Amino acid sequence: MFDHPGIYLSLCLAAIITFSVWQVPHLSYPEKINPNGYVCPPCGCSAHGRVFKLPGRCASCDMPLIGLDYPSVGIVEYIFMNEGSVSFYHQKVLYPAYFLAIFIGLLTLFKFWREPQAIFFLIFFLSQVLFAFKNQLSGTSYSMRLPLKWLFFPATFLLVASPALYLYFRQYQYKKWKFESRDWLHFLPGLLIIILHAVFFFGPEPWRHLGRYNGYDHYPGLAEQVVFVISGIYYWWLCKMILKERDDLEQTGKTWLSRLLILQLFLVGLWALMLCINFALYSLMSTSLDYHLIWLVVAVFSLWGAYCMLFKKEIVFPNGSKKENRIASAELGQLKTKLERLMQDEKPYLHADLTLQMLADQLGIKEKELSELLNTGFSSNFYNYVNQYRIDAVKTLLLDPEKQHLSNYGIAQEAGFSSKSTFFNLFKKHVGMTPGAFKKLRDHRAS
Repeated sequence: MFDHPGIYLSLCLAAIITFSVWQVPHLSYPEKINPNGYVCPPCGCSAHGRVFKLPGRCASCDMPLIGLDYPSVGIVEYIFMNEGSVSFYHQKVLYPAYFLAIFIGLLTLFKFWREPQAIFFLIFFLSQVLFAFKNQLSGTSYSMRLPLKWLFFPATFLLVASPALYLYFRQYQYKKWKFESRDWLHFLPGLLIIILHAVFFFGPEPWRHLGRYNGYDHYPGLAEQVVFVISGIYYWWLCKMILKERDDLEQTGKTWLSRLLILQLFLVGLWALMLCINFALYSLMSTSLDYHLIWLVVAVFSLWGAYCMLFKKEIVFPNGSKKENRIASAELGQLKTKLERLMQDEKPYLHADLTLQMLADQLGIKEKELSELLNTGFSSNFYNYVNQYRIDAVKTLLLDPEKQHLSNYGIAQEAGFSSKSTFFNLFKKHVGMTPGAFKKLRDHRAS
């Protein structure tokens, strides 16, 4: 039980909170006086640029001052300083995107609440949208102006995003659900951070004062973001391995999952970049509420995810979407016979670059009709169907005396395989042994 990434990430979360409580105050209140003086970190307040002789807090925004000799990077300061100029975009563009995504997500949850795979995608999708929305409740000129207490509002689901994506990848297109009790541990760090936020939110004001290390940012929120970067990279790697091993996926499914991976990696990388900039330049005292680039990316993600849930349900939720029958029952048998004759006579599977669209063109039907034919008529998908023919071709070629000069992979290439690892994995899966063992077995039986 203790050998689980959820346990390790929970311990990491506790360690980061402990370390930050001990170390972060020293970043803003150094022991030695800075001879150059102190300034407010870039946050867009009216006091920025004013030099103070002693460390303390900004009289305008109550942020801890930083040394005047901090490393200055113009483009970064421009992003942090222009809070007023981006207020319009938050209120007119980003907020509507968040509200739309949350509304469509909840509607989709109501429709697919019996599909665990769909629920995991919605957890992944809504967790990041709700986190962005929660960080706009208070603390900025463009926020909803709620009391600072709402900085601790326990709707902070960032740490459940990456585990939910991993479970979504693991179960994608599998009709039989394989969720184990240990899988709940993936969400343990997220549960702990929600409980911690709830303690501060419902607790007395002195608790919240101790929990904040500047006017707006707090220790649980900092630890949450750091662990999100760590867990995001770890679960991204797990998802990458799943995608690499899933030879049974159709191209549309692979493309969809690959895009999710790219988006998640970009978001995690951007978050890591903003944290590093904040730490290296401003001693973590430039509030994360002003991570405008992150909120913009989340807004784009919100709109894209909402679009996919509305118009690409058969790709996003392949197990739960009800598809219209494009092929009449009377035609199904004829098309099955026609497809089998095509595969046996013309052997299109021998071409390594064969796609669903190419096979549909040879059969004289649409791509979606061929997909339905394979699903309904053969209880298979394109790659499983084609690879079964290729495996049968390999078994024949392995015993062909004229092909004995070729390696096993050379024979696989003649049968239409283009990936060595895919060939060996599929052969062992379908035949129950390696190509070499299969050949030796037949030679032994022949002798």
